[in-house]
Amino acid sequence: GYLASGMRTILPDITVLWLCVPWIVAGGALAVGLVRGRVPVEKPPTFREALGVVKEDYRTGVILVVRIINTAGLWFALPVFMALWVKTIGLSDKWLVVWGSMFISNVIWNLLWGFIGDKIGWRKCVLWFGGIGCGISMLLFYYVPVTFGPNFLLLLLVGILAGAFLAAYVPLSAIAGVIVPKKRGCVMGLLNFGAGLSVFIGGSLGGIIYGS
Repeated sequence: GYLASGMRTILPDITVLWLCVPWIVAGGALAVGLVRGRVPVEKPPTFREALGVVKEDYRTGVILVVRIINTAGLWFALPVFMALWVKTIGLSDKWLVVWGSMFISNVIWNLLWGFIGDKIGWRKCVLWFGGIGCGISMLLFYYVPVTFGPNFLLLLLVGILAGAFLAAYVPLSAIAGVIVPKKRGCVMGLLNFGAGLSVFIGGSLGGIIYGS
């Protein structure tokens, strides 16, 4: 966000977009070349087997739905909405800084919520700070500019707060892992499937609902 914000002052938007490609290639090369993991001995579960754990314990289905909701809003619907909204409120040149700060806050709080979740309970962390916190953050992204006008610092604080609350979903993976311990791989696969669906659902909602 910070890099793109700075480069947009000297380069056209389409050029900035194309400059993302080398970063993607570099990240992929690092992952392939430097990350080493344990090679699974057993045959990995199929997609049907992963979905089958929902029949064994309905809570895995709930986890799937929560995982979809958890990033559909703040991670994927919000950028669609905010890209249009910041033009209305007169902060279009500041949005990428807010977005970058939201990510930095999220990274820091990803670590902190792990410790906090162990203290207060994983479920409480996800419910009160993840679910309710993210809901409040989404409202603030709209109502803070409506109430206080194009105030960049206040919008920046909202972004930092949103990143922190979104990180409170971190214990969701731990919860998913203990629901059906013997099929942890299937459950985690289901969790990742929900993450993928949230990209489609969040982006679609942002575009479809914005007009109303």
